[in-house]
Amino acid sequence: MGARRPSSRKHVPRALTTKRLGRPLLTFYQEAKGQYGWGLMEAAFRSESATHRFAPEYVPRPVKLGTYESDPNTHFFLADFVEMLEDEIPEPEPYMAAVMALHQRSMGQSPEGKFGFAVNTRFGDLEQSNRWDSSWEGFWTGQMRDFISREERLRGPHDAQLVRLRDLFLERVLPRYLRPLETEGRSITPCLIHADLWPGNVKYRTDGTTVCMYDASALWGHNEGMPRILFSNLPRSVSHSMALLADTCRI
Repeated sequence: MGARRPSSRKHVPRALTTKRLGRPLLTFYQEAKGQYGWGLMEAAFRSESATHRFAPEYVPRPVKLGTYESDPNTHFFLADFVEMLEDEIPEPEPYMAAVMALHQRSMGQSPEGKFGFAVNTRFGDLEQSNRWDSSWEGFWTGQMRDFISREERLRGPHDAQLVRLRDLFLERVLPRYLRPLETEGRSITPCLIHADLWPGNVKYRTDGTTVCMYDASALWGHNEGMPRILFSNLPRSVSHSMALLADTCRI
């Protein structure tokens, strides 16, 4: 089994002093090294910038993406620091209010009406391919191909059974589930979605009433499409997910 790339990110709140105001400003801070680290920081900054644009009352404001002058190999991302309640999961109403606001306000605002995102985002260290596609079926199938190929590179060639399941999943299951959504007069309008939506990324602010939503791994997609749900245990769950969906479809 191939080893996962170790994370080089740091999540460190720092107190910064602004020159204009001359007072401490607490800021959320991440850093990472190398070309790979730049990809992590750019993905975080652009993802949070996009979600903040449409839901600023729920998403911390991104402040800066950059590289240290003193260390050109180290890159950083800054955002407003928000105090949150760590151990309490929000109730369904405020939790979903943030998601609903993001979906409704961004509906129909995707560049050229396509699915995807400007850069590849990450689930932790797992890169998510976000190539633009004019159809939801095409975009989702492309992501699935990429994840399955990555799993095969990590674990070695698939055996005959997995090859059969892979082909059934990509060539029969996905078209059967997704194609009807965009045929016979039906269509899907892309909206900006939080693709890593789980309780760890939606927390109450300290008032215990309003919520803060972050770490979006954002993409323009189907408003009911939450890729993180299926991908959360990759690479181990790839073959299981294919088998489950193939069985459900009774191929």
